[in-house]
Amino acid sequence: MPLCFAIPYRLKVLPIAVLFAASIALVLADRRRRASYIRAWLVLLACVAVVLFSVVNVAATGGGWRSLDLPAQNIIFLGIAGAFVLPLRWRRVWLLFSLTTCGLGAINVVQHYWYGVVRPYGPNNGDWGAVEYAMILVVMSLLALVQLLRTGALGWERGIHALACFLGLFGALLSQSRGPLLAFALVFLGVLALHVVRTKHWCSSLLALIAVMGCLVVTTTYVQPEIGQRLLQVHTEVDSYRPVSDARGAIRERLELWRAAWGAFRTHPWNGVGIGRFGDYVKERVAQGRSNPVIAQYEHAHNEYMEAAATGGLPGLLVLLGVFLVPLGYFFRRCRDPDETMSVIATMGLVVVGVYMSCALTDNVFYRAMPHSLYYFLVTGLAVLSSRVPAPTPKLI
Repeated sequence: MPLCFAIPYRLKVLPIAVLFAASIALVLADRRRRASYIRAWLVLLACVAVVLFSVVNVAATGGGWRSLDLPAQNIIFLGIAGAFVLPLRWRRVWLLFSLTTCGLGAINVVQHYWYGVVRPYGPNNGDWGAVEYAMILVVMSLLALVQLLRTGALGWERGIHALACFLGLFGALLSQSRGPLLAFALVFLGVLALHVVRTKHWCSSLLALIAVMGCLVVTTTYVQPEIGQRLLQVHTEVDSYRPVSDARGAIRERLELWRAAWGAFRTHPWNGVGIGRFGDYVKERVAQGRSNPVIAQYEHAHNEYMEAAATGGLPGLLVLLGVFLVPLGYFFRRCRDPDETMSVIATMGLVVVGVYMSCALTDNVFYRAMPHSLYYFLVTGLAVLSSRVPAPTPKLI
């Protein structure tokens, strides 16, 4: 499924449709599977709330109904989540995830070294899509790390997961995207800390820390020194930012967009300017001389929280926080489950939510189908899987 989200071919709709129909049928036919849905109701409700709020907001603000294209897809992932309660061989499923990560990371390597793309962007993007693709690679790399640290993994399985973790991270590094890389560092340390707390085995976490730090140092020093330069530019651009007069540059433009988003929230605190209408609001501010003309090209605020507040007002911001915080609390409560299988599933859920929450501070993470689909597919699926009702033990007499 992650591969389906990343490729541009329309044929990918077929496996998604088949999985959706099969999942619905299998869940309706089994009471225990329906019970798993019910136990994960809070997470699923947070996803449904996005759809309901989007409909109400578009109707109230007169926005275009095309803005509902992505939110409406949440219904599909609520159905597909049923596949996660099937009695699958999950170790093989996670191996397929890691093999997919190897392929997605290798695409960036080929684009950079074979085709000379300075900031590789994957198979379904453009030059502007490097950040989103890097975020996908970071998520997949960290999911492979969680499986790598699992105590019951076989040697050859660890090898595949380790390769996936490396290629995913290296592919993200080649994109030179600062937000996803900083999110990786934060969530990576969190995964290691959770592993040590749960297992009391610090040796594997230490080895993982040394390996990843070594990869980062070598890559940023010898392979991609531009990454370090881009990180150093942050302080320079923030210090030299001047509203209206000097707002050119990736960081300055973000600051100017955030200033515009804050202005939209202050003037429309309850219903916002309307979902999908932030770009129109920015153009109006530029025409009025209240914002720098350099941001007139943008349709989004490059901050998911700020855009939710600007386009949906306070209710929109609360719905977004619910999409993040409800799954975060749900998975956190389960990450120290004595059953390692359940704790690993919960940790994977924390990884997904943690990366998206961090990246949402500097970019929009739900405005394109690829990152939007991956988040809701994994969060709903892992929530249902972690609440799976075990089969009853057969009576001996």
